[in-house]
Parts: sequence; structure tokens; C-alpha cells
Amino acid sequence: MNIEFRASKSGLETCFCNNLPLNSNYNPEKEAEKFVDGISCNYEPRNIIITGPCLPYLTKYLAKKFPKANLIAIQYSKCFEKYDSLWKKVFLVN
Repeated sequence: MNIEFRASKSGLETCFCNNLPLNSNYNPEKEAEKFVDGISCNYEPRNIIITGPCLPYLTKYLAKKFPKANLIAIQYSKCFEKYDSLWKKVFLVN
């Protein structure tokens, strides 16, 4: 797995895996906000698990929409360690 970080058109960091974009190449934060706005849930989730590799653009919006939920990341690369503090728990799968 070849992970590469690049600047998106908005200047925010975006991630590519084997040259395929994993985040919006235009504005990953805005796309994360739109994604979370589209989530419909008739209960308050206790845990939300995001599988990686992933940048934490969703965390801010998920925490706002589901304030009681534990935000958990499953990462497949140590490249994302600098973002670990933005998640309640991180699992690294090698």
C-alpha cells in the first residue's frame, strides 16, 4: 500500500493510496461535512467506527451530530499517527 499526502485544490491535506484519492481532491473538509449531514439515524450511537486509511475530516462533524458517540478509527498505516489524538481510540492493522 503506497500512501501519499498531497494538497487539495482548497489547500487542505488529502490522501492517495496507490495513486487513488481517498479524500476529496477539491475540499475534503466540505465533503466530510456534506457526508455527515446526509447521515440519518433514529438513535444515538454509542460508537462510530471509521475504517482507514483515513484523515480525520469527519471527526468534527460526527462529534457535533453525535456528541455521545466514541469516534474510533481503524488504520492500516502508521502514516496517520499524527492524527491519533483526534479519535477516542485508534486500532492499527498491519
